[in-house]
Amino acid sequence: MTRTLFVTGTDTGVGKTRVACGLLRAFAAHGARVAGMKPVAAGTIDTPEGPRNADALALIAAAPAGMPYATVNPFVFSPAIAPHLAAAEAGVQIDIGRILRCHAEIATGRDVVVVEGA
Repeated sequence: MTRTLFVTGTDTGVGKTRVACGLLRAFAAHGARVAGMKPVAAGTIDTPEGPRNADALALIAAAPAGMPYATVNPFVFSPAIAPHLAAAEAGVQIDIGRILRCHAEIATGRDVVVVEGA
């Protein structure tokens, strides 16, 4: 049975990514099969693969489970503003069903999934 931990905080820069990555590394060090997820993110960097969120990339690096970026971070928005505002600005409805499907894919074959909130 996969366990999911949700890491949340009250603002940008409070350490959510650091805690989430630390949890992933700690569980992996004890033999757990782990993966990270950042369902909704705002603020991107340009990469050869397209715009990516630095927090999502850090989660992928902390638990290289081989998941596609779009599964780890299904909703990513370029402006570094509150994600619900970025989604509205982009005209995108955040679909909880899509997030749940991505989580189910990530959880398959994993002992622990660490989800970082926005």
